[in-house]
Amino acid sequence: MSSAKIGIGGGVFDPIHVGHLFLFSECANRLGLDKILLIPTFKAVHKASDEMTEYKHRREMVRLACERNTLFLLSEIEKEQGGPSYTIQTIRALKAEKPAAEWFFIVGLDNLGKMADWYHPDEILKEVTVVVGSRPVDTVSSDPKFKDQVIFLDIPQLDISSTEIRARVRKGQSIKYLVPREIEEYVSEKKLYLK
Repeated sequence: MSSAKIGIGGGVFDPIHVGHLFLFSECANRLGLDKILLIPTFKAVHKASDEMTEYKHRREMVRLACERNTLFLLSEIEKEQGGPSYTIQTIRALKAEKPAAEWFFIVGLDNLGKMADWYHPDEILKEVTVVVGSRPVDTVSSDPKFKDQVIFLDIPQLDISSTEIRARVRKGQSIKYLVPREIEEYVSEKKLYLK
């Protein structure tokens, strides 16, 4: 029996939205992944804690997003590790749990452009297959060596951002169709993003 093929989809997810979910779903379908672990960042390295919604809310929105797709599975590994969330540490912890699995780390093209600033990016590329969901090429400012070490998938880009969603909520505008219905209801019920 072949080993499991598992995708890793990490992020602040403040909130997780249909752009994220479409990217992860497309990657799973095209690469034949068995599961995609959705990992909300516990403590972002490049953001202050007061710039992010509390972990419990971001985690719950990811959990809600996983309910409708059996491919998606919430992982709280970064909370379990505590401290700042470094991608390489998360990847190594996951691999230690399932050493026989084949691992794929999924990012948008914008994140590939930031990868040179990450903690030990070369080590990430050695540990997992990095999969890039394409975005317009002019957003890439990455070291070209990374471009040669990843898989690019030509996935239609949904022009949605968590920043835009938060801004719409603050202005009293609808976020219907930008996030799953359960997340829209959760944001409203918990009065998130009003400040």
